[in-house]
Amino acid sequence: MIYFYNTFHNGDVHYSRSFIRDIMNKINDNFCYLHNNNPNILKDFPKLLHDKAFNSFENWNLITKYPITYYDQIIRDNDNLYINTWVGQQNWLTKNGLDRNRDNRYCSLYSYYELFEDIYKDLSLQINNIDEYVPDIDFHYIEKNNINNFLFINKKFSKKVLLVNNEPRTVRIPIDFSTVAEKLSTKYPDVLFILTNKINIRKENIAYTSDFIALDCDLNEISYLSTFCDIIIGRPSGPYCFCMIKDNFFNDKIFITISDNTYDRYYFTNNNILLSDHSTDGVIEIIEKNIRI
Repeated sequence: MIYFYNTFHNGDVHYSRSFIRDIMNKINDNFCYLHNNNPNILKDFPKLLHDKAFNSFENWNLITKYPITYYDQIIRDNDNLYINTWVGQQNWLTKNGLDRNRDNRYCSLYSYYELFEDIYKDLSLQINNIDEYVPDIDFHYIEKNNINNFLFINKKFSKKVLLVNNEPRTVRIPIDFSTVAEKLSTKYPDVLFILTNKINIRKENIAYTSDFIALDCDLNEISYLSTFCDIIIGRPSGPYCFCMIKDNFFNDKIFITISDNTYDRYYFTNNNILLSDHSTDGVIEIIEKNIRI
């Protein structure tokens, strides 16, 4: 059995998905992913089993039934192989002379590729070109009917803007999305603004994903929805990370990433904007500029 494991969050698991799919295609074995997120984040991997990675995580010590640690890259135990997919693992960084705090570059596709280069080498596998590992979700496995109906009902709008206003676990940048949504929806009544977290505004051109995606884990569905949006804006959080997929990168979607860290853009595309002005006026200005394109 080959176990992939990740001790961190939804976005970390999502960014590993194309490497996981490739390894599963190249090796004939049984596979399981150990992580503590909702197992449905990888529901497009029907042959990939799931279990919790740990029971508790205290002072960087994993309390778990599995022989895994947060800092090792590959662990062999009897007939089982455990592969750590977290890109911040210390032993890999130390082995390669990398600084874990090098502008947080380890959150980018480039660092994931560097990590998996080592893993592929250890597994005697040939790694493909980096572009092939941009995350890719198989939407055949998700619930699309309600989303398709929502899009049909709202086809009259000239553009769709996805405001990913969930609170990230790590990037603590306060954004007044209520004011942003109120002002922009008033100024642009022909534009549909879709928010991933409810606020106290009800208008014809403001929608909330929870109103038409009634799932306890809606990350893949939000990803599918994002492929129909013209502009995607947010801080590095789970729903925003799940919009970072091939269908969007290679189809001229405009991403506006609210962060101080250039590597949070994850993958450098011509239409991926890093917004350093986190004021309400700054957020409104950049969205307006791209609405008018």
